[in-house]
Amino acid sequence: MRSCDGLGVQDVHLIENVNPWVFNRGVSKGTPTWLTLHRYRDQAATGQCIESLKSKGYRLAVTSPHVNGYEAHALPTDTAIALIMGTEFKGVSDEFLAAADYHVYIPMVGFAESLNISVAAGMIMGRILENIRKQPEEFWKLDGTEKEALRTEWAMKSVRKAPKLLRHLGIDPETGLQLPK
Repeated sequence: MRSCDGLGVQDVHLIENVNPWVFNRGVSKGTPTWLTLHRYRDQAATGQCIESLKSKGYRLAVTSPHVNGYEAHALPTDTAIALIMGTEFKGVSDEFLAAADYHVYIPMVGFAESLNISVAAGMIMGRILENIRKQPEEFWKLDGTEKEALRTEWAMKSVRKAPKLLRHLGIDPETGLQLPK
């Protein structure tokens, strides 16, 4: 999550039907506060995540050292990409491998087959984002409305009892609109 935040990746999808995510302030340094987390917790979590991403127009770039595919710098970036990382021990699920639009790998030259997941994610995201940021800004940057909505969300997370404070100021916390007097 720190890599996502540092690199400017806003949305993180967490599949928790086997391994629930546990917030660890020492590791995350508070970055989950600034990210948009999408959590999938029931038995159909993987399918729900795949459906959600595909319905929003994302292509799934699934990591696997066992499948021939693209190195991160060569991955097509002309459409929205969702990078799928598996667990360090089991990798990605067969369901994700089957749903993949692309397979991504990091060439390894030592004896190790893979890297620590946070290192691998940072490396792959960095290379993909280098290519994405070569595109026109309107392709990858948030527009004014999206930025404002995100700032409002962050402010609501940062201020204690924010909804109560907004109502006191005459602002509807759900819509951000002025309340009738």
